[in-house]
Amino acid sequence: MAIGTRSYARGFLSSSGLPPGIKWLLISNTAIFVFYFFAGRGLRGFFDLGMLRPSDVVTHFYIWQLATYMFLHAGIGHILFNMLALWMFGTEFERLWGTRRFLRFYFFCGMGAGLQPGESGQRNRPSRWDAVRLSLFKGAADARI
Repeated sequence: MAIGTRSYARGFLSSSGLPPGIKWLLISNTAIFVFYFFAGRGLRGFFDLGMLRPSDVVTHFYIWQLATYMFLHAGIGHILFNMLALWMFGTEFERLWGTRRFLRFYFFCGMGAGLQPGESGQRNRPSRWDAVRLSLFKGAADARI
């Protein structure tokens, strides 16, 4: 019996490449990283507007940072391991759920992660965002009591 005829191997051997959502996420992340890597100092300020700073999201209403930070990476290792994980896990999820549902899940999780404490590298500096988050969690804890 050939391995291609076995039911547990069919999905892996006869796959038709990358699903479209994964393919375009890989392409866009890589293209933005390469562009940022080779960008001059003049364009670095433009990319700084996309980096997540919770205090800017709250005080200056830079709400787009919750989505744009997902496409910015700190170095070669960062983007390689992120894209490896996206390919390894995302491919199967997109095949199971479909492109639209997978992309909703991807952006929902990414934006939700941006709302978590410590994501922006400002762990030791309290900001207005920390006060908002503390009051929300304190309110939720009080509601349980």
